Amino acid sequence: MRNRQILAVVCLLSFGTVGCEQMSADWFPQMKRQPTVQAFESTELRQFQNDATVRANHSGFMPPIGAVAIGQEAAITREEGETLVNPVPEAERARLFETGKLQFEIFCATCHGMTGLGDGPVAPVFVGVMALTGEVGVAKYFTDGHIYTTIRNGGVRMPSYNRIPAEDRWAIVTYIRYLDAESQGGQR
Repeated sequence: MRNRQILAVVCLLSFGTVGCEQMSADWFPQMKRQPTVQAFESTELRQFQNDATVRANHSGFMPPIGAVAIGQEAAITREEGETLVNPVPEAERARLFETGKLQFEIFCATCHGMTGLGDGPVAPVFVGVMALTGEVGVAKYFTDGHIYTTIRNGGVRMPSYNRIPAEDRWAIVTYIRYLDAESQGGQR
């Protein structure tokens, strides 16, 4: 009987001290008690609310002005975009056709339509979607750099598609040029 009581005390002590909970918040804090951002919650440096100098000067937590994330391009202004030239030589643009068509169908056709006429499935909801091709199409008035920059930065109502790799954006520009030429009877 005595052995059972000792065993019970040992088991109780071992389970009581080596459980999922821990006593020290400073040493290896539990994951369930880590700082998190909940839905619709402000992310304004909550953990430093008591440090007025940190709240007043965010420079320690912000990248330097002009810094570019790894794998991203530097910002392009509309004026700089006008001067961009398609880096793919005219003779090699045919190899971009399939990529441009696929990327256009994924990212552009929902608004601009499969042929670029501004008749995509969501165009009735977003009134004012521009036709890229055809008689009223705007592509013929813009440079390749302008179209590329609009894809990259977005437009007045168009979101930015900066997540599309640069080569694929140029492929889309090439495909838009193809669609525009087709809508005008194969002439450019």
